[in-house]
Amino acid sequence: MKKIVYFVSMLLLIGIVVIACKKDDDSTPPVEESHTIASFTPTSGPVGTEVTVKGTKLTNQNASAAIRGTAASITGANTAGTELYITVPDGAETGKISVTIDSEEVKSSSDFTVTDELSIELAENYLEMYTLDTAEFPEITNWEDFPEGSSISYTSNNPNIVKVENGSNLTALQSGETTVVATIISNDKEFIAEVDVTVDPSEFVVGEYRINGSPRAALWVNGNLTLLNQIFYGQALDVKYYKEKIYVGGIMLEGENFVAVLWEVAGEKITEKKLSNGEFSAHVSSLIVNNNGYMVVGQNGDYAMLWASDQLPKQLSDEFSIASSIFKDQDSNTYVTGAIFPNQLEDSSNAVLWVNPTQENTSTQQLESNYPLNMAFGVTVKNATTLVAGIGSEGGESPSIPVAWEGNGMAFPLAETNGIANDVITAANGDILIAGQLHQQSHWDATLWKTGNNEELINLGNDPVTSSFAYDICEKNGIVYVAGYYLGDKATIWVDNVPKYLTSEEESGIAYAIDVQ
Repeated sequence: MKKIVYFVSMLLLIGIVVIACKKDDDSTPPVEESHTIASFTPTSGPVGTEVTVKGTKLTNQNASAAIRGTAASITGANTAGTELYITVPDGAETGKISVTIDSEEVKSSSDFTVTDELSIELAENYLEMYTLDTAEFPEITNWEDFPEGSSISYTSNNPNIVKVENGSNLTALQSGETTVVATIISNDKEFIAEVDVTVDPSEFVVGEYRINGSPRAALWVNGNLTLLNQIFYGQALDVKYYKEKIYVGGIMLEGENFVAVLWEVAGEKITEKKLSNGEFSAHVSSLIVNNNGYMVVGQNGDYAMLWASDQLPKQLSDEFSIASSIFKDQDSNTYVTGAIFPNQLEDSSNAVLWVNPTQENTSTQQLESNYPLNMAFGVTVKNATTLVAGIGSEGGESPSIPVAWEGNGMAFPLAETNGIANDVITAANGDILIAGQLHQQSHWDATLWKTGNNEELINLGNDPVTSSFAYDICEKNGIVYVAGYYLGDKATIWVDNVPKYLTSEEESGIAYAIDVQ
């Protein structure tokens, strides 16, 4: 009996050991870790924004994504499984980003904010500049809303009016209106913002500015003064603006003689070119500039001269003569006015017009007049007919009479009193405008003659005591500008007959020429 009990007990013990050992060998495999979302960037954006979801075990295989339950397309994933790329879908609302892989869903701990459609926001949508002004394109105030890696570029719809360089730097080249466009490329999408730009014409005026009674060649740009020569005697006598440069013709005293000079002003850089060598006193009267370079006329010693780019100086006459003005018409014909003094007689001169003086077959036309002494100054062309302003006189102590020539016609007086007609232009409305001065008892009055649609004589001086002179005239956008001096010694321009002083009460000077572009 004891053996039976012992045997049964041994069987039970062995069974317990076997069961215990079996339990020790039956280990359950660990549950595999699911994918995670640690963060995402950007944290906000409109429909279409590509969002980078960062985490672990991320894949685009057997995967889907959503923003607050709205399905979002998956565009890719990196090989490391740490990034998944999704696109904000239409109809998405602010909420958690969820990613489901193999039926396992995880959500972000923070919300993605769905914003309105992304667009460029500017600090300003309009700029007003003057010719030769520089400016920065207005600030993009929401640049940080665009994803990292976005690119931006700037273009001008009319680079002849405003050019763009060095990124967002704008330079106004001439008056007019245009649009400058900013373009941002982000995630293959293009965003555009436009800024309307108005360029107002700048006033380029030259003359002389006096320091202790001694004149210096002066340039005023919108009233701001630059001295072209710092020492000794100098005068700036004509000005033209062309392609970002200001060209100024004038004279400087060197030793005992005056030297003809052409200054080129580009920003703060001033380049000085001497047209004459100083052997004789020279004078500059007028200049033009175009794609072919410059042409400058004046006098060197006793002779009318033409200086042109890449050409030798040309003497326009073998007789004692002066050249006063130069003009090029729309057919590229060049006209130079002046006077020839036969046998160097002081009481007799012929007003002349040289046509195309740079060519071998230069035409010299004597302008008809009943006066023995004539001088031609300003010149323009209207409907293929030349218009010339100047003076006629009986010579000796006789007064000079302001006169004009039209085509091959006889000189006709603009007034019966002592005066000078210095310059002439054709206005946009067809009027002929002549600037000069008339003598009134004990002083001179700057004067503007209008002929054409409305005959009119305008007294610009309008002061009963002090003298004023009008030397040059131009028109821009229907506004008439006249350069001269007023109240005896104030460099002045008249803008639609209203004086604007370039020198203060303590200063003195003369404005000889103006160009408005």
